[in-house]
Amino acid sequence: MRIEFRKAALIAIVADPAKTVNHWDTRTPGLALRVTPQGVKTFVYKYRWGRRQVWLKLGRLGELTID
Repeated sequence: MRIEFRKAALIAIVADPAKTVNHWDTRTPGLALRVTPQGVKTFVYKYRWGRRQVWLKLGRLGELTID
């Protein structure tokens, strides 16, 4: 799912109780907010290193802000 990362939009995201969902930023390629079934919201960044796909965990929403 792609959304524009704004503070109110990120806070309003509701967790899917069945699975972990990545919400991708429309402006920054590779930046996503991962929401677990327990409701934990974590910023992640996906990039490629050679042929490998790497996920970098940046921090939780609240500890980090989109600003």
